[in-house]
Amino acid sequence: DAPSERWGHGSAMLDNSTLMVFGGFSHECEDYCDDLWLFDLASLEWRQVKSSGSSGSSGEHDNANTNVSPGARWKFSMNGGAIDANTGESMVVLFGGHRLWHGYASDNSELNAWESRDLLPKGGYMNDLWTYSKQLLSNAEYRWERRPGKESCKASPSS
Repeated sequence: DAPSERWGHGSAMLDNSTLMVFGGFSHECEDYCDDLWLFDLASLEWRQVKSSGSSGSSGEHDNANTNVSPGARWKFSMNGGAIDANTGESMVVLFGGHRLWHGYASDNSELNAWESRDLLPKGGYMNDLWTYSKQLLSNAEYRWERRPGKESCKASPSS
């Protein structure tokens, strides 16, 4: 297996021998991609990492639940080479990006102010921050974790 062709994705070195690829746009994804792939430079093999505990499409969850992905998106910043202060292990940091605005879903209209998120997760421009690193309390497995940040620059477009 290998990731599908895509653009607008992120890639970064997780450690000295592992390239990480996440998200972007591909015709094989229903919308933007929510898949994470690791390429081992020693064996020259790809491995897909599945998120568990969530559909992975929304990127929204209780901050205590760290076993989900940032959700489908493209055109985001992703950088490797950071060191987790708690574990001393390498980590990758992902910030922001864009995903299809939930207002385009068929259940939205002027009547509900385009606010339903039943068919599509909250979308548009994003300002969330995620890290991918080893978690000490989970048998040293790598996991995504959403980090606290600013909710929004403005409460609504009319503010």
